[in-house]
Amino acid sequence: MNQEQKLKRKIMRRVYTIWFIRTILRPMSLKIALLAFFGWEMWTRVSIAHVVANVPSISDIGSSYAFWLAAFSNTELMVQVALIGVVFFAALLFKDAYSGRRSVAWI
Repeated sequence: MNQEQKLKRKIMRRVYTIWFIRTILRPMSLKIALLAFFGWEMWTRVSIAHVVANVPSISDIGSSYAFWLAAFSNTELMVQVALIGVVFFAALLFKDAYSGRRSVAWI
């Protein structure tokens, strides 16, 4: 391998590294990554099927509210943090997607 090819390879490696870092650090990419992380935490720690099976009738608003409040307050701290994270980052992504700002950098 001659000197010119070595230099070209070294420069292109730097270009790809900078491109990768800029892609990862985009706000939309970070929001999607954090939403995926918190979603994965929820998926691994909570049996969604069992929770849905225990939900009271949706027409009974009072007992539904009491159920969700009790379910949230009686879980582990990590599950509470993960649920808040999922709701927060999903809301941010929804806001970004429908805010009309076209400067949002999609992946």
